[in-house]
Amino acid sequence: KLVTELNNFSVELTDEQKKMISTEMAKISLLPEGSPERTTATQGLMQNITKDIPAPIMGYLNSYRYQNMLSGIGTQGKNIYSNFFQTMITRPVTIGSTVGLDLIGNALRGTPSERSFSELPKYYKALFNAAPNAIEAFKEGYTSGAMSGVIDLKKSGYATVTQSKIPKQLRIAPSILEGEDRFFQTLISSGEYASLRSQGVSEEEALKKAEEVAKYSLFRQALDPHNKTGQGKMLSLIDGFTNGIINLRNVGGGVNPLGWFLPFVRVPMA
Repeated sequence: KLVTELNNFSVELTDEQKKMISTEMAKISLLPEGSPERTTATQGLMQNITKDIPAPIMGYLNSYRYQNMLSGIGTQGKNIYSNFFQTMITRPVTIGSTVGLDLIGNALRGTPSERSFSELPKYYKALFNAAPNAIEAFKEGYTSGAMSGVIDLKKSGYATVTQSKIPKQLRIAPSILEGEDRFFQTLISSGEYASLRSQGVSEEEALKKAEEVAKYSLFRQALDPHNKTGQGKMLSLIDGFTNGIINLRNVGGGVNPLGWFLPFVRVPMA
């Protein structure tokens, strides 16, 4: 799709470039989805593809529009408040509730429980200790911009992969939002990791699960319209609806008229 769109925008690609893109995309598809390795490889390919490609006019217009819509204090404040609440209140309450139900269930069955409320102070301790890493994550998110970590080259168009060509002055607000999300995602994953390790979960599994929980808590998980994660038919139905809206935004080639009315479908519409 990407090669086709580039051709539609009169961007000439040699056979060697087309082959390189297809080969690298195939390699990237083999890497675990959402992994740092996949993100790094994707960004490297994007930079390679776009180094000689100018950003489209619509890219400038969209960036200007997003900058105006997202630069308000209310927008930034709501994002910080929502992420803070999810990190400091919602996730700990979820952990505490799960522990309580586990203790009650095991007591009724007369079996020992591997869970305890000590997970909560461990969560908060790890969370606060992760503050330096969270600050670095904010810086990385701000520098790389909102496209970082969520781009799928097979589904991305010309305007998306040339986003880095847009002047930074037109990407400040979205980049700050991305930095904020990365900051709190790091805090949650660190606290969740400590909680899981206290339950005896292996380090590798705890790292993977903690990252998944952090993304889910901040509505950054990938859409799952086919219920591959076992989230349930209703949530998968909602994800399918969200996916349909996203596809509608891409109707119209480089102009994307519906994108002007549906600008921010980035997360599950639950």
